[in-house]
Amino acid sequence: MFHSQITAKELELLATNKCSGMQTHVYLALRSFTWKSNSCFPSISKISELLGNAYNRTSIHKALKALQDAGLIEIGSRTSKSRFILLARKIAYAAKQAVKECFQTDTSKSTTGNKKRTRKENYKKYNYKK
Repeated sequence: MFHSQITAKELELLATNKCSGMQTHVYLALRSFTWKSNSCFPSISKISELLGNAYNRTSIHKALKALQDAGLIEIGSRTSKSRFILLARKIAYAAKQAVKECFQTDTSKSTTGNKKRTRKENYKKYNYKK
């Protein structure tokens, strides 16, 4: 059993490229290895093991090739630490950063209008009797 989070943008990219269930399973397996980066380096046998040995090595290779052709992953050399680069995750992260920058507020502006009054100031303003 493994845990993998996927963003809505990644799911949208998988759907628009009409990825099969097996391709989606392989993508999720790769995604479970990425942690905080966009790349991972599991072996094909490790991916197969993670998927409960439901798919053989040839099928996993075909799914990886289809994901690469769809532009969702990039495949590097076998011995590289970035053997699989998840381009869909890069796209999703870039979209998230763009939205964050659009809604970022300028904290350097003065906020004197939103100043909280102290109890003493309230007494003075509303003329409370003690």
